[in-house]
Amino acid sequence: MRNETGRRIKYFRNKYGMTQKGLGKALGFSEGSGDIRISQYEQGARNPGQRKLEKIAEVFEISPEVLTPADVYSGPGLMSILLAIEDNYKLEVSLDDEDVVIRFVAGDYDEWSPKSLALFEWGLKNTARNQGLISEDDYDDWRYGIVSKLEKEERRN
Repeated sequence: MRNETGRRIKYFRNKYGMTQKGLGKALGFSEGSGDIRISQYEQGARNPGQRKLEKIAEVFEISPEVLTPADVYSGPGLMSILLAIEDNYKLEVSLDDEDVVIRFVAGDYDEWSPKSLALFEWGLKNTARNQGLISEDDYDDWRYGIVSKLEKEERRN
Protein backbone atom coordinates (compact mmCIF):
# COMPACT_ATOMS: atom_id res chain seq x y z
CA MET A 1 0.00 0.00 0.00
CA ARG A 2 1.21 3.49 -0.78
CA ASN A 3 2.12 6.03 1.85
CA GLU A 4 -0.17 8.80 0.65
CA THR A 5 -0.71 10.25 4.13
CA GLY A 6 3.03 10.56 4.72
CA ARG A 7 3.53 12.15 1.31
CA ARG A 8 0.84 14.71 2.06
CA ILE A 9 2.25 15.50 5.50
CA LYS A 10 5.62 16.14 3.85
CA TYR A 11 4.00 18.26 1.14
CA PHE A 12 2.33 20.57 3.68
CA ARG A 13 5.37 20.66 5.95
CA ASN A 14 7.51 21.82 3.03
CA LYS A 15 4.83 24.24 1.82
CA TYR A 16 4.78 25.90 5.24
CA GLY A 17 8.59 25.90 5.41
CA MET A 18 8.67 23.70 8.49
CA THR A 19 11.37 21.27 9.46
CA GLN A 20 10.49 17.84 10.76
CA LYS A 21 11.68 18.99 14.17
CA GLY A 22 9.46 22.10 13.96
CA LEU A 23 6.37 20.08 13.06
CA GLY A 24 7.16 17.58 15.79
CA LYS A 25 7.39 20.40 18.32
CA ALA A 26 4.08 21.88 17.09
CA LEU A 27 2.50 18.46 17.66
CA GLY A 28 3.83 18.22 21.21
CA PHE A 29 6.62 15.69 20.70
CA SER A 30 9.77 16.12 22.74
CA GLU A 31 12.73 18.01 21.29
CA GLY A 32 14.66 14.76 20.84
CA SER A 33 11.93 12.65 19.24
CA GLY A 34 9.81 15.04 17.15
CA ASP A 35 11.87 14.92 13.97
CA ILE A 36 12.19 11.13 14.23
CA ARG A 37 8.43 10.66 14.57
CA ILE A 38 7.66 13.00 11.65
CA SER A 39 10.23 11.20 9.52
CA GLN A 40 8.56 7.91 10.39
CA TYR A 41 5.18 9.32 9.34
CA GLU A 42 6.55 10.67 6.08
CA GLN A 43 8.34 7.41 5.25
CA GLY A 44 5.34 5.25 6.16
CA ALA A 45 7.13 3.44 8.99
CA ARG A 46 4.43 4.69 11.40
CA ASN A 47 0.93 6.00 10.89
CA PRO A 48 -0.40 8.90 12.95
CA GLY A 49 -3.54 8.16 14.92
CA GLN A 50 -6.76 10.09 14.36
CA ARG A 51 -6.06 12.68 17.08
CA LYS A 52 -2.57 13.29 15.72
CA LEU A 53 -3.95 13.63 12.18
CA GLU A 54 -6.42 16.21 13.45
CA LYS A 55 -3.59 18.11 15.15
CA ILE A 56 -1.46 18.02 11.98
CA ALA A 57 -4.42 19.33 9.98
CA GLU A 58 -4.92 22.08 12.57
CA VAL A 59 -1.26 23.15 12.26
CA PHE A 60 -1.62 23.43 8.48
CA GLU A 61 -5.18 24.86 8.63
CA ILE A 62 -6.60 22.11 6.43
CA SER A 63 -9.21 19.41 6.77
CA PRO A 64 -7.98 16.09 8.19
CA GLU A 65 -9.60 14.44 5.15
CA VAL A 66 -6.91 16.05 2.97
CA LEU A 67 -4.29 13.99 4.82
CA THR A 68 -6.21 10.70 4.64
CA PRO A 69 -7.27 10.01 1.07
CA ALA A 70 -9.74 7.25 0.33
CA ASP A 71 -8.42 3.78 -0.47
CA VAL A 72 -7.95 3.87 -4.23
CA TYR A 73 -5.04 1.44 -4.23
CA SER A 74 -7.00 -1.76 -3.74
CA GLY A 75 -9.52 -3.09 -6.23
CA PRO A 76 -12.35 -3.26 -3.67
CA GLY A 77 -11.54 0.22 -2.32
CA LEU A 78 -11.52 1.83 -5.76
CA MET A 79 -14.68 0.09 -6.92
CA SER A 80 -16.53 0.96 -3.70
CA ILE A 81 -15.74 4.64 -4.21
CA LEU A 82 -16.71 4.65 -7.88
CA LEU A 83 -19.94 2.76 -7.29
CA ALA A 84 -20.90 5.12 -4.46
CA ILE A 85 -20.28 8.07 -6.79
CA GLU A 86 -22.41 6.42 -9.46
CA ASP A 87 -25.21 5.91 -6.93
CA ASN A 88 -25.18 9.49 -5.66
CA TYR A 89 -24.10 11.69 -8.57
CA LYS A 90 -24.50 11.91 -12.30
CA LEU A 91 -21.71 9.58 -13.38
CA GLU A 92 -21.51 7.98 -16.80
CA VAL A 93 -19.28 4.98 -17.48
CA SER A 94 -18.68 3.93 -21.06
CA LEU A 95 -16.15 2.32 -23.36
CA ASP A 96 -14.13 4.25 -25.93
CA ASP A 97 -12.15 1.80 -28.05
CA GLU A 98 -10.28 -0.11 -25.34
CA ASP A 99 -10.51 2.55 -22.61
CA VAL A 100 -13.05 2.86 -19.84
CA VAL A 101 -14.27 6.46 -19.72
CA ILE A 102 -15.73 7.88 -16.52
CA ARG A 103 -17.55 11.17 -16.91
CA PHE A 104 -19.22 13.37 -14.33
CA VAL A 105 -22.24 15.20 -15.69
CA ALA A 106 -22.67 18.60 -14.05
CA GLY A 107 -26.36 19.02 -14.90
CA ASP A 108 -28.29 22.20 -15.50
CA TYR A 109 -26.85 25.48 -14.25
CA ASP A 110 -29.73 26.04 -11.83
CA GLU A 111 -28.99 22.64 -10.25
CA TRP A 112 -25.31 23.34 -9.66
CA SER A 113 -24.35 22.73 -6.08
CA PRO A 114 -20.95 23.58 -4.58
CA LYS A 115 -19.93 19.99 -5.36
CA SER A 116 -20.86 20.38 -9.03
CA LEU A 117 -19.04 23.69 -9.20
CA ALA A 118 -15.98 22.09 -7.61
CA LEU A 119 -16.00 19.37 -10.29
CA PHE A 120 -16.27 22.04 -12.99
CA GLU A 121 -13.43 24.01 -11.38
CA TRP A 122 -11.37 20.80 -11.25
CA GLY A 123 -11.77 20.45 -15.00
CA LEU A 124 -10.65 24.05 -15.50
CA LYS A 125 -7.63 23.70 -13.21
CA ASN A 126 -6.57 20.40 -14.77
CA THR A 127 -6.85 21.86 -18.27
CA ALA A 128 -4.86 24.94 -17.23
CA ARG A 129 -2.15 22.70 -15.74
CA ASN A 130 -2.00 20.52 -18.84
CA GLN A 131 -1.66 23.60 -21.04
CA GLY A 132 1.13 25.02 -18.87
CA LEU A 133 -0.98 27.97 -17.69
CA ILE A 134 -0.53 27.06 -14.04
CA SER A 135 2.29 25.18 -12.32
CA GLU A 136 2.10 21.77 -10.69
CA ASP A 137 2.44 23.53 -7.33
CA ASP A 138 -0.51 25.82 -8.13
CA TYR A 139 -2.55 22.77 -9.10
CA ASP A 140 -1.60 20.96 -5.87
CA ASP A 141 -2.49 24.06 -3.83
CA TRP A 142 -5.95 24.07 -5.41
CA ARG A 143 -6.33 20.31 -5.16
CA TYR A 144 -5.53 20.14 -1.48
CA GLY A 145 -7.53 23.29 -0.69
CA ILE A 146 -10.79 22.29 -2.35
CA VAL A 147 -11.79 19.88 0.43
CA SER A 148 -11.56 22.60 3.09
CA LYS A 149 -13.39 25.02 0.80
CA LEU A 150 -16.26 22.55 0.35
CA GLU A 151 -16.43 21.85 4.09
CA LYS A 152 -16.78 25.57 4.82
CA GLU A 153 -19.47 25.89 2.15
CA GLU A 154 -21.45 22.96 3.57
CA ARG A 155 -21.23 24.38 7.11
CA ARG A 156 -22.71 27.67 5.84
CA ASN A 157 -25.70 25.86 4.26
